[in-house]
Amino acid sequence: IKNVLSSRLHGIVRIMGLTGTFEGYVPTVSDLYLRGNNIARFESNGHVSLDAGQITVKDTGGSSALYGTINFVGYSRFNIEFYRGIVYRYQPEISISTLGSSGYTIASAEYPNTIGNHTVSVDISSAQISARVGIATYGMAYESKPAAIYRIWLS
Repeated sequence: IKNVLSSRLHGIVRIMGLTGTFEGYVPTVSDLYLRGNNIARFESNGHVSLDAGQITVKDTGGSSALYGTINFVGYSRFNIEFYRGIVYRYQPEISISTLGSSGYTIASAEYPNTIGNHTVSVDISSAQISARVGIATYGMAYESKPAAIYRIWLS
C-alpha cells in the first residue's frame, strides 16, 4: 500500500475498500518499549511485570529490574517515561548495568522525588556498546502503590 502512514490515519479512514479507525501507539526505530510493544524483548524479575500497555513496578529497593540486550552505539541518551505514586525516603534513581561476573554500572540518573509523570534521560554517551543489561529502578514504587513505565527509548 503506497503512501499509507500512521500520521495520515485519523478518524474514520477507508483503505482498500475497508473502513475503520486506527488507535494505538506506533513505535519508532529508537523505541525499546512503548505501551505494551516490547521491541527490546525485555524480561523482568518478580518485582516488575510486563503488563498490557505498561510495565508495572511493584518494589523500590533496587531489586526491581528489567533485563535485555541493548545496542547503545550511536545514541547518547537512554530515556524512560513513567508514573509514580509515592515519595520515597531517599533520592530515587534509574541505574543501567551490564550483567555477568564482570558487570559494571554503565550509567545512572536521579529523578525528582515527587508523585506524578516523569521522564528521565540518562547520559549513555560514554557507553557505546551492545550488551545484555539490567535496568534497576530505585525509589520508584511500593508494593501497595506500583509505578507504571510507559515508554523506554534511545536518543
